[in-house]
Amino acid sequence: MRTENFSIDHLDNAIDEWLGAHYQYEKFSPEKGHLDEYLLPLVQKIESHHVKKVIVGGTNGKGEVSLHLEEMALQNNLYPVLWSSPHIINARERFSFEGRMISGEELLELFKKYEFLCEKFSYYEFLFFCFCQHFLTLLESGSLTKPPLLILEVGLGGRLDATNYFNAEVACLTSIGRDHIELLGPKLSDILREKIAISRSGYTLVSGVSQLYLKSEVQSYCQEKKIILKQVGYTKKDSFKSVNLQLAREVWFELFLEEAVFYKKKNLWARPLVVTDKRHEFILLGTHNLDGLKKLPPLRFDEEMKHFLPADEILLAMTRTNKNDVEQFINLLATFPCLGKKIVLTSFDHTRATELDFIKESIGSLAERENIVVCENWKERHSKYKMETKVLVLGSYFFMGDVFRYLLSREYTLSTTVRST
Repeated sequence: MRTENFSIDHLDNAIDEWLGAHYQYEKFSPEKGHLDEYLLPLVQKIESHHVKKVIVGGTNGKGEVSLHLEEMALQNNLYPVLWSSPHIINARERFSFEGRMISGEELLELFKKYEFLCEKFSYYEFLFFCFCQHFLTLLESGSLTKPPLLILEVGLGGRLDATNYFNAEVACLTSIGRDHIELLGPKLSDILREKIAISRSGYTLVSGVSQLYLKSEVQSYCQEKKIILKQVGYTKKDSFKSVNLQLAREVWFELFLEEAVFYKKKNLWARPLVVTDKRHEFILLGTHNLDGLKKLPPLRFDEEMKHFLPADEILLAMTRTNKNDVEQFINLLATFPCLGKKIVLTSFDHTRATELDFIKESIGSLAERENIVVCENWKERHSKYKMETKVLVLGSYFFMGDVFRYLLSREYTLSTTVRST
């Protein structure tokens, strides 16, 4: 298991400042040919060490599946190397080696060494290059005493993602939902075509896609490309968490042809992220699309969440630019009183944050409902909370990071930081 609680590294501010000075914000690159010169040979060197690799893509669930795989590797005497995206609090989260996040000192050294690539690479690509470089250094040093397992969580899409330079023995497609349509296409079949491209001919794809017509498309694609397909079956009664665990178990079996020795831990890092000062409790989920939102109501039966739901307030800030998407999300959220008694719509200080005026225009008459509040300053609202207020934070991962940093400055503590024993 992860051996220590999350703690702020003394260089975290320096890391944020360095990235802020070189990049305004994370953005998607619509092509990746510019990576060939630097990333392709780096990937080839890593693959020459015969490292087992799994790549996990999809709309929702890929982060949790990746964390389950990391935990399985730790409990089966392997050395997991996990690339995850996005991060919630600090970029170090994306760099996990044997269950430990990279130190601030090591990460800053990497940044400074490869600073010349900042003009060539996007924010995401630069971080991924540094991750791969650090892993290669560990491989070449001969310091790894256990067999490594490389776990790659796709950032956005799949076909054009930097992680797709690797030829993973097993690919996992967790789900297909409507998200990032401006980049991946308006139809679910468009999104599927982008995401399924992480699989390789002659290798295995573990699929958790649930829609019948998309299942058929997955099957046709695998037959055409000569990909071994393993479809994980589940029912509507299965929870989001149980499906993700099933997928991770199937991936493990396909990698090693045996069941994992796995004693399931109660909590995965940041799933959910719980922050408290013993008077107020915040649970940060970061759900930001319709498909993910639809999976939240069953959480009221979950042992970890049933004490919390319905929350006193749902605090929501987004990075959406489509009025229809904003309206649909808030309208659907308003139909789930089991999640929260009141919905507080707000914005935050970020280049991509959806402005409040845009939100008001998008939701129209929804703003007149008694259980929907438009809040100019959520931090000021927080200062007026009554005792024992429970707040569920949804929306952008950038917003989650903003909320977390603010709460930490107010002497809140992280109460579920690592897997529990």
